[in-house]
Amino acid sequence: MERVVRFALLLIITVCMSGCIISASPEETNISMSAGDALTFQVEVFPASASIQWYLDGDLIPDATGTAYEYSPRNEDVGQHEITISETSGLGADSFSWNVQVADVWAMVAGGVDHTLAIKNNGSLWAWGRNNQGQLGDPDIGDNVTTPTQIGTDTDWSTVAAGYWHSLAIKIDGSLWAWGRNIEGQLGDGTWIGKNTPTRIGSDTGWSMVAAGLLHSLAIKTNRTLWAWGCNGYFQLGDGTGVDKNIPTPIKCDINWVMVAAGWNHSLAIKTDGSLWAWGRNIEGQLGDGTTIWRNTPTQIGTDTDWAVVSGGEFHSLAIKTNRTLWAWGYNEYGQLGDETIGNTNIPTHIKTDTDWDTVSAGTSHSMALKTDGSLWAWGYNGYGQLGVGDKSDRNAPTQIVSANDWIKICGAYHRTLSIKTDGTLWAWGDNYYGQLGDGTTKEKLTPTRIYSD
Repeated sequence: MERVVRFALLLIITVCMSGCIISASPEETNISMSAGDALTFQVEVFPASASIQWYLDGDLIPDATGTAYEYSPRNEDVGQHEITISETSGLGADSFSWNVQVADVWAMVAGGVDHTLAIKNNGSLWAWGRNNQGQLGDPDIGDNVTTPTQIGTDTDWSTVAAGYWHSLAIKIDGSLWAWGRNIEGQLGDGTWIGKNTPTRIGSDTGWSMVAAGLLHSLAIKTNRTLWAWGCNGYFQLGDGTGVDKNIPTPIKCDINWVMVAAGWNHSLAIKTDGSLWAWGRNIEGQLGDGTTIWRNTPTQIGTDTDWAVVSGGEFHSLAIKTNRTLWAWGYNEYGQLGDETIGNTNIPTHIKTDTDWDTVSAGTSHSMALKTDGSLWAWGYNGYGQLGVGDKSDRNAPTQIVSANDWIKICGAYHRTLSIKTDGTLWAWGDNYYGQLGDGTTKEKLTPTRIYSD
């Protein structure tokens, strides 16, 4: 055995007399990472005094001279790259390469009327679009921002929601934050004064879900209690009054709320038992209770207890049941209900017969949905190209957008749509007057357009 070991060592020394790479880390040669992340590439060479050089896409990296190199791609580095290390001291040069795919990975996105908020998978917060009321969260970036811009340096943001001109967010510690317009008290900080940077609301750390209406805010805590604040002129807070509130106000005393959604001036929620509830403006039948009467407290919609997802638009509502059927009700002038008519309905109406709907999002007067196979569907008003079908004609039935089946998240906003694919890339289309799509222009887009960050 000793002879074998000596022979193997002699062989290594003989082969690597002029220098060679013995091992490399990571061992996998195809690497995927995100912009903003850091990864150390390392090799072991023999002899230890061997001369080595690092290359990125064929260009020498002058400040990388040792056996380890930390690669920290920036947002502009999104794409495919090659990192190579070469041993150059001997007659027979040795080398090793990694193929590195840098992704601009987005975790979630939310659209207000003229501004957009998003969180990357590293927990950083980004914003773009109109900033006239401080809704982007940075007073120094101008009024109209046409590309995603990082807000602050914190990397612990968990979820965001965007209203008319206000923004809401929750951090991973469960704390609640808000900024933007506050004339109606929609920030919840106890004042009526707007804020142009993220401002912590209270000291609680039990917030788990937040939703932003036109001028009101809704939230659920980890103890399943429901809270609301802001404008209450349409009873959208659900506290039994028509008075605005500037601090989070508990709604009912129930502790079994699991989901909440905000339309422009109406509110929707689902309880843990699967029952559906609604309150606020109801002129167009958007509450779904069979009437057009406004409700100032949460009112159960029907008796079904199999509701799973709900979303509110300007004057219409969308939902999915646990059996993955699609339902819609409310205003339908542009076909946003998807029932192939243009007539309003004030009760939940079954849309198509498909049983593979995964999630749904109501824009102002258009509707978006994803199926379980990752396909993307749209219908309703299309005056700005927000359906993504390549034209401006309305659709009164769900219509598939492009043929790709790699969509994972969807957000219907004011005359535009935002979506994330399974690879973490962000896409947007529709109205772009204030740069709210984030593609660096103010031109509307009729088809899904890839959005990059600076």
